[in-house]
Amino acid sequence: MKISAGYAKRKQRTILNVATDLFIERGYDGVSVDAIVKKAGGSKSNIYNYFGGKEGLFRAIVEDLSQQILSPLADAEIDSLPPQQALNVIGKQVLSVVLSDRAISLLRIVIGESQKFPELGNMFFTSGPKPCYERLTRYLEKQQNLGKIKPCNSQQATTQLIGMFLGFYQLQRLLGIIDAPSQEEITNIVDDAVNTFLEVYGIS
Repeated sequence: MKISAGYAKRKQRTILNVATDLFIERGYDGVSVDAIVKKAGGSKSNIYNYFGGKEGLFRAIVEDLSQQILSPLADAEIDSLPPQQALNVIGKQVLSVVLSDRAISLLRIVIGESQKFPELGNMFFTSGPKPCYERLTRYLEKQQNLGKIKPCNSQQATTQLIGMFLGFYQLQRLLGIIDAPSQEEITNIVDDAVNTFLEVYGIS
């Protein structure tokens, strides 16, 4: 019996969703192919045919989750906005996404399994944080050219701004010390960071 491309795509998505939840809940070593099949349905051959096995499935999950969670940061519509507004938009997106439960769970998995799968760290970085970083850097370069912010090393300025956004919040989230911040808390954090940044780089 011939399997349609649409069915195969839906089956792959089902396996990815089920396996993602299991890996987040139990960690890599705590999840077996049998457990995934039991919950997702189908057979082991589905996982091997689509992903090449458990390792390939895990890599696919990291890439898929990275793109789902972090790609909206790279797509933020900020080009036409003035610096104060644009940086507030991107800052709120950064904190809302990066400090979310799902993003923190993914990062814990990547850190925990990076010794076993060294390429995971690079995959995670290039799928999400890097495009966001590059997007913000291009925006700052454009604002310099327009005379809206002072001449600066845009890459260094981007690093500083993202650092001010995240502060110790991401580390505390990873360690389970704090919960995800509320929207009000995010707004206050971002406002303070943007105001501080523009005191240095802004043009009155």
